[in-house]
Amino acid sequence: MKLFTTILFALATLTTTAAAQGDVTSHGQGCNGFHLISAGYWDVGGTSYLFTGPTAANAPVTIFLGAPQIQPLDLSAAGAPGCRLYAAPIATLATLELPASGQLTTPIEVPNEDGLIGLTFTLQAMTVNSTNDLGISTSNALTVTISERMGD
Repeated sequence: MKLFTTILFALATLTTTAAAQGDVTSHGQGCNGFHLISAGYWDVGGTSYLFTGPTAANAPVTIFLGAPQIQPLDLSAAGAPGCRLYAAPIATLATLELPASGQLTTPIEVPNEDGLIGLTFTLQAMTVNSTNDLGISTSNALTVTISERMGD
């Protein structure tokens, strides 16, 4: 979790906004039915949950953190038709193996650091599978803005 805090502080120097309102916006769409959904609170000291899937059981999934709002990179020419990168990957948030259900819930604890308030970043997930020649599926992206503590 310390690495997550370090990455968030590094991003904060580049992308902090004046707004203290937290927000999560989904954009783009996943390929081969693969998606990323957020629930919970993206406030300092809070916990949010990321839901990924569906894909093959025991498939590795990587959730990466990236700079917000790049032009989507179409991966069709690389062998993954309909798949796109919506974020410029900066760091891996988590690499996990999906259970037999092919879906996964990952809790993300936001560090209790006021310097993160207003930070905006993008999350996207990718999984390895046999649905195309490149052997991957990508999710939609989530643009997240961290808010003040709930109740402050």
